[in-house]
Amino acid sequence: MKIALNVFPLTRPRTGIGIYTEQLSRHLLEIDRANEYLFYYGKYFSRKLVISGDRPGRKIEGGEGGSFPGKARCRQILKDIYFPAVTALRRCQLYHELYSYPLPFHGKTVLTVHDLSPLLFPGAHPRERAGLWKSEFPGRLRRADRIIAISNNTKRDLVRLCGVDPGKIEVVYYGCRRIFRPMERHEVEHALRKMEIDFPYVLYVGAIEPRKNVLLLVDAFRRLKKEKAIPHKLVLGGPLAWKSEGILRGMDESEIPYYIRGEGSKEDLEKAEVVITGYIPNELLPPLMNGAALFVFPSLYEGFGLPPLEAMACGTPVITSDSSSLPEVVGDAGILVPPDDRERLVLEMKRVLSDEDLRRDLGERGTMQAARFSWKACAEEVLRIYGEVAEE
Repeated sequence: MKIALNVFPLTRPRTGIGIYTEQLSRHLLEIDRANEYLFYYGKYFSRKLVISGDRPGRKIEGGEGGSFPGKARCRQILKDIYFPAVTALRRCQLYHELYSYPLPFHGKTVLTVHDLSPLLFPGAHPRERAGLWKSEFPGRLRRADRIIAISNNTKRDLVRLCGVDPGKIEVVYYGCRRIFRPMERHEVEHALRKMEIDFPYVLYVGAIEPRKNVLLLVDAFRRLKKEKAIPHKLVLGGPLAWKSEGILRGMDESEIPYYIRGEGSKEDLEKAEVVITGYIPNELLPPLMNGAALFVFPSLYEGFGLPPLEAMACGTPVITSDSSSLPEVVGDAGILVPPDDRERLVLEMKRVLSDEDLRRDLGERGTMQAARFSWKACAEEVLRIYGEVAEE
């Protein structure tokens, strides 16, 4: 069977969906000897899996700068013509859309839905993208013969918001990459020197955007610094993304000095209580997570939530939100806090940072919880679904 995979996220710096695309594609190629794969990169097709886009950078393109009204729709129309024409010519029998927005296809279609944030949080996305999702996404869902949801929470959202038949949806969790593991101190120190980060620090990893609730974390950290006079810095490990300018203004108003890596002097960095690293390459992310005294991820909504899982795999204690899919991922191995409860977040951060036994216990439980999530198991489940859909 010839299977077309939309791997467009591999052309950009990889965050959650890009990691899913890479890991699932790699593991499918490893375990599947019966099928032939054709990879679609948005502008071209290839029989080879090409990994690109993993490069440092301050900003992910999250806005509509340099565009024109209707640009997203025009681009979508071109894809809607090009993709079915080429896949028909190449005689593909099954198409797996990994990016949530299915294209027209003449054969069987499997669709992975990561989250429904453009419907639930339209203000957290460019206006035209949110508009396309509202007007077209529910209809495009009907093209799928089977839908893969990456969490039970995403499945519930699909049923509640889009009226999808629950019997059409299968939950297949993300995995945890093997590079995330407890590391030796000297490995961690070597990587931190490259990033100009010193111990001790509290860590957040993810895009700097409103849906991630970063300002609440910054404010909780500011209160903790004043109340307890802790020596820690707050490291925000991720790119400035959609509406990040408002977050930076909010940080200014909180009177916390912050530093964006590469912008300013060494003296500015030493004075800063908050450090923004920009996009973190793969090789630096595990040691950054290992070196943190605490990982905090107060996101308002996640389809899955990879960063807390990867932090737990490193043995780092985790505090995250009790909302959306995050309780499914963290289980009882982390501390769950309502995403709007600043005082509770301050209290739990203080408790973890002041209790070495609690940090050790959370770290041990976290590594065991993370071991339950495997990319190989994910690929095996997806391959099983391919077989079932092909036979229907």
